[in-house]
Amino acid sequence: MTNTGLIAMSNELIRRGLAHVIDESTELQLIAQASSIEETSRILTEGPPAVIVLGDQLPDGPGIPACQAIRNEFPQLGIVLLSFGPPGNQLLAAMAAGVSALVTTDDSAEQLVEAMTHAARFPTDFMAAGLAEAIRDRTEPAGPHLSPRESEVLQLLADGLAITQISNDLYISESTTKTHIARLYDKLGVNNRAQALMTAVRYGLVTIGNDPLEREFTSE
Repeated sequence: MTNTGLIAMSNELIRRGLAHVIDESTELQLIAQASSIEETSRILTEGPPAVIVLGDQLPDGPGIPACQAIRNEFPQLGIVLLSFGPPGNQLLAAMAAGVSALVTTDDSAEQLVEAMTHAARFPTDFMAAGLAEAIRDRTEPAGPHLSPRESEVLQLLADGLAITQISNDLYISESTTKTHIARLYDKLGVNNRAQALMTAVRYGLVTIGNDPLEREFTSE
């Protein structure tokens, strides 16, 4: 079965390149090209193809909101978003907008054809390279930003040093050490050393020899 396709891209050279890729495919047939969201909407209203490839930026607006509007009007249309840079945060935004697949200009012609074929067959099943990593990065806490000195103090706390020892090692006063510790507790959202180290380990901010739950810490 041959899936009909539409290319919506502002750059004529890129449109021609994509058209050539589609023409070389036995699974796809290009039936129309558009250079703007407005032109795309008109073509879709006249009779939607099986799949559309939309650039992430068109002269009359960005691609992702356009994809959302198209998905709302054409629930069974395959939508492929073509990103002209690293996908980054576009991955999750594209998925939320109802995009069927996301590809970049760094991907191969075969990957584009695969994405278009997938989109035509499974329009509501999102496909993109790096999706698992993007979801993991979004769901895993990044942790607070610590200054170099705060990181040093935190590691020494993890090593089990007392305030006096930390002050001596870093050649700072005990008052300054206590200030750094107070700021650490505030950034980590904790009240004592044990909580601070457990939270820091979870964020990957320190290396610690033993499980912090098995060590005795004094609240400072």
